[in-house]
Amino acid sequence: MEPLLNLVETRDLKFALWHWKGSEQSKKILFIHATGFHSRVFDQVIKHLPDYDCFAIDMRGHGLSSKPQPPYIWTEFSKDIISIAQNLNLQFDLGIGHSMGGHSLCGAAAIEPIFKSLLLIDPIIVKKDLYGTIDLKDPHPVLKRRNNWKSAEEMYDVLQKKKPFHTWNKEVLMDYCFHGLLPRVDEEGMLLACPPAVEGSIYNNSLSNEANPYSYLNKINVPVRILHAPADPERQIEAMVPYDLGVDFPQGEDVMCAELTHFIPMEAPELVASHAKSLLYTFQSHGF
Repeated sequence: MEPLLNLVETRDLKFALWHWKGSEQSKKILFIHATGFHSRVFDQVIKHLPDYDCFAIDMRGHGLSSKPQPPYIWTEFSKDIISIAQNLNLQFDLGIGHSMGGHSLCGAAAIEPIFKSLLLIDPIIVKKDLYGTIDLKDPHPVLKRRNNWKSAEEMYDVLQKKKPFHTWNKEVLMDYCFHGLLPRVDEEGMLLACPPAVEGSIYNNSLSNEANPYSYLNKINVPVRILHAPADPERQIEAMVPYDLGVDFPQGEDVMCAELTHFIPMEAPELVASHAKSLLYTFQSHGF
């Protein structure tokens, strides 16, 4: 089923919320994407969840949502999630967040009880003593990312041969390319739906004191499963995430995905769907 697009106006911005509609009795799942991506990278995960009511947000600066000028402060993403959910009177049986999306879900869950469980996919929550000690304010390499394409097909043909995209599920890569470009307004061609300046600002603020979540992780008293990938020394921030992060949650558990990279949903969408079903089945069997 093709998702429905809802445009939600809140916090002086417009957000794209995609909805794969289940029945009125279906468990509700919210997906939050990583920095530089968009909600439709979860299409192939959601294909394996046909019996659930699935929602996915294009976060500020991404996809079809508003793109305010930098800086991009990490706490704002959590506030956006809460505001969108309250705007539509939604609560979720499960929140699934990848990378920055996992961090954002934690912030939202700590402020408002809108999730019954969380699945965090290699979330960018680094070791607590690193926040505020590493300066990432220099121009980020992502500012040099190619930002002018003829088409999604051209983007796909180029990226499929390059790291990290070469390990991705091919359908996910096409979803990323097809929904990750917007038409230029000044000339022919297409631009990235997440401008490099936005992506760079998010990265540069990822280790700031404002991004430190450890003061509230112990307030998230719902089941939390964290999927980890082995650290890639070429990816600086991901290598700082502790593999025992689950101990900081009252009901946390860590699962290592040893054969995958940081891009777990892109490489193994069926695995992510199976973890979602596992978490939701646990609640159903216990009467929650």
